[in-house]
Amino acid sequence: MKMTISYYLSDNSVPQTIEVSKVNKILSVLKIISSAKEKVLTTNESLLFSKLPETFSRKEAKEICINNKLSSQFFEISCRKEVFKKLFQKVDFGRYKKL
Repeated sequence: MKMTISYYLSDNSVPQTIEVSKVNKILSVLKIISSAKEKVLTTNESLLFSKLPETFSRKEAKEICINNKLSSQFFEISCRKEVFKKLFQKVDFGRYKKL
């Protein structure tokens, strides 16, 4: 017996159905795609990394972002991503070193 899920599209009042196994396959593919995205730097992240000196402060990173037409918070936001965060070592309060 196949298990199905019923749902409604916003523009259609007729219920639609999909097999649970297909939903699980779709979720698996989405999980793979999202994990792959985390392993690659964006163009802007690569640009920022190349512009940063070997050691720098958060303030310097912010200035480099602004000078390269990126958001002033771009460094802080990018550091939330594991792939970007692993490129640096925190050496002191607000100071970082490229690895």
